[in-house]
Amino acid sequence: MYQAELQAAGQIDILAGPSCRLMLDFARRGRRLVGRHSVAHGEYDARQCGTPAKHDAAAVEIESLDPSATDGVHAQPLPAPAFPNVDDHHPQGPEELARALAHRVGQDSESVAVRSERRKQPLAGVGGMQACAHGGAGPNIPDRHVAAADAAACADETGLLQLPRNRGAPHPASSVDKTLALEGGGWLALVAQASVFVGLTAATNPQGTVPDLFRDFSAVSSSSGGSWLGASLIFSPSFIAWLDEMVAAAEDPDALVRLANEWFARMAHRLPLCDKARSVRYVESLIVKMEEFGYNVTQDLIDLRSGLQQQLAAMEHSGADLEQGRKAELSGVSSPDPWAEACQVFFMDWTTMVPDMLKATATISPRATIGGGGHLPWANGKTWIVTLTLPARTEANTTYDPRSSNNFVHYRPMENRSTRYVPRGDDDVPQYIPAKVSWTFGAKFQPPGRSFCGDPACFGLKFVYEPLPTGGVVDMAPIFQEAFVDSAGDLPISMVASASSAFDGRPAVSHSPLFRPLVVTGEGAVWAARRLLGRTFLAAKVARALSAKAPWEIAALFAKLLAPFPLVDGGDTDLTGIANAVAVGAKRVVSVQCAHYDGQPDSFDMFLPEGRFGTGAIFDVTVDEMATEFRETQHWTPGPSGSYLLDLRWFTKELKTVDNPAFGIKKGRKITVTFLFVGSQTVDIGPPMSTWEMYGSFTRDIVSTLVGNETFSKDLLKEFLGK
Repeated sequence: MYQAELQAAGQIDILAGPSCRLMLDFARRGRRLVGRHSVAHGEYDARQCGTPAKHDAAAVEIESLDPSATDGVHAQPLPAPAFPNVDDHHPQGPEELARALAHRVGQDSESVAVRSERRKQPLAGVGGMQACAHGGAGPNIPDRHVAAADAAACADETGLLQLPRNRGAPHPASSVDKTLALEGGGWLALVAQASVFVGLTAATNPQGTVPDLFRDFSAVSSSSGGSWLGASLIFSPSFIAWLDEMVAAAEDPDALVRLANEWFARMAHRLPLCDKARSVRYVESLIVKMEEFGYNVTQDLIDLRSGLQQQLAAMEHSGADLEQGRKAELSGVSSPDPWAEACQVFFMDWTTMVPDMLKATATISPRATIGGGGHLPWANGKTWIVTLTLPARTEANTTYDPRSSNNFVHYRPMENRSTRYVPRGDDDVPQYIPAKVSWTFGAKFQPPGRSFCGDPACFGLKFVYEPLPTGGVVDMAPIFQEAFVDSAGDLPISMVASASSAFDGRPAVSHSPLFRPLVVTGEGAVWAARRLLGRTFLAAKVARALSAKAPWEIAALFAKLLAPFPLVDGGDTDLTGIANAVAVGAKRVVSVQCAHYDGQPDSFDMFLPEGRFGTGAIFDVTVDEMATEFRETQHWTPGPSGSYLLDLRWFTKELKTVDNPAFGIKKGRKITVTFLFVGSQTVDIGPPMSTWEMYGSFTRDIVSTLVGNETFSKDLLKEFLGK
């Protein structure tokens, strides 16, 4: 009956095989919510969907509905999936997930309770194997010069992560008294901060290894591009070996440039540089998306498209030269093309780019999870705090962009039948809610009191999914708690890093313009949802993929049942990572930042009364006071003449907190913060503003400056070491 309704609505293409069964099961479980779209009571007949299959309600349990509930769907915790090849980054897709649901009976006869208890136990003797799956070293792998071992260990992507996790030796849950904060800023942040660590090590401890700098920190708090660096430092022995190679080459400027450029060469193995034809398609797609979002497309961008089209036509006309030119472009031997590089990393979904980049440059498998035991020895006992942002727009007339109160799950302008969520909650719900994932490595038990939002109840946040005939109100705090706190260790590293750096996420959710142009042509936000078979990101893909083709009301039903929600750049609310570090208890912070707006800090809007994107200030200090400290610091050294590096400067200041409900910070706490700034006038966060070759020279300039100024470096080292 239900299938016939969908066929009549023209939805037959989503009804073949297991996708149909999943839809029918969702509809059956939601019949109390949308009665007129119910199916027959009891077990559905999978033969309606073309593939006979037994159905066991207990075995494919997705959620438990409270018949009396009117304000949400209450989920029960789910066991780990028994399907080792399902991947949150490259999932087998909705049909395969549906097949897993339909055939889960008989694959694992253990009860949920027994299976959950088993997953808590460490698995002896798999240190190296766990490291394979994670692209990181196990506890028995040295943390220096292990590129060869790393490559061999990480060649196997067989899904060993689905075995019980090896969390390492039990370690008492540590505090986060002293935190290293890594600011966001794309490739600029990653390169600048990594170069500081290389230069500081080379200047003060040339026989050591970069992680020696981190021995006295109890936590790392990272945002956006800083989360790419944080993930690489924590989980990748090959990345550490690459940094240590640069330490050894610190006295050779040419070798530094060559080694720095190797990172981008590795990235190109998995994300090839675009040829001219693909670059044209990228710019064309970018123009279409910007017009859809309400941008006034500039003449410069239109002229760029015309110029690229003319170049491509000339290459095609020359015949033999086309293939030669294409090979030159893809190998990178031609002069740098900022739009080919922009196409290389932005002509796709953000959840494709970041995992592929981390796999290529740090051998972090897309399957690797935060709590899977693949962290490096230096991180044992330390906490990683990853900043995120949750859009909860209800107001359009704000000083920050986009100026829209829309929050779309699916945007269907031609049908005027978009699915959206409308936030409801306490009066102080921020328009952009600061959020975080935190995990203490090697701890037998995670510290109590962790939360996804600054407020543990997340401001009483509920999402109303529209349209639903009886309303689609979902209490979000339990979903956040289960997916990002209770099960934080099961989150894929690369997906968390994707969410933390989704800088085109805000316009993707609102379908409205920013004050700056777009660059990502695919999906710019990272979507999560109520956990399904233990996976929050894959559940969102299923919900959005199925609802994209379902009838309007059914699309909203899928939204209510799985409660998809977007995560966008953590830098939108906490660019430096300082606020979230203070929120979880840090008393001492060393913050590494970029100053690339004509050599001025990127982050001083955090000292405005309204804070970043309306989140409010966290310290009782003004922007003018901080700007004075920045200008007048005695710890200052210029970069080489004519180089990309303008200067390096740092200062330490004791600050006092003010009440900030958005982050859950109480007033009156004294926090000592060391601010280290890497200044540049010409290097930006990524293409097309900057080309990859600029970052290699930038690395050389930073390392050479630190090595060449022993007093500056030794004074700075004191801020890293000790309590």
